[in-house]
Amino acid sequence: MRIKRYILFASLWLILLTIGVTSKQKPLEFVIYCDQEMKHSAEVKNEVLMRYALMMRGVHEESEIELIRHNLDDFMWDDNMIAKWENHMLKITIGDGKGVVIHGDLKMDETCLPQVKTKSLFAEWFGS
Repeated sequence: MRIKRYILFASLWLILLTIGVTSKQKPLEFVIYCDQEMKHSAEVKNEVLMRYALMMRGVHEESEIELIRHNLDDFMWDDNMIAKWENHMLKITIGDGKGVVIHGDLKMDETCLPQVKTKSLFAEWFGS
């Protein structure tokens, strides 16, 4: 009877150890508060994304936030722009900031890369 318990416990432990675990980091976000008189908000958004992509080229994910926080001046290319890093979000205010509000994710690559699906060894053995 004891051996059956040990085998059951060992089997459950093996199952727990072979379960595949994956984690995805939430992408960094931005918000742009535009001036009431501003007519070119899409150009500003594209410029922010381009500057972000250039800044992050060759940088590991762990360093992205620190690099943004220490280089906020790169996101203030005009005299009436203010850039801040608050609540894990890049916030840019242009002029009075009472016009259009643009939200989005700061994405580095817009290319399609194949997503790797991990499988556990246990799942391969039993055809799951």
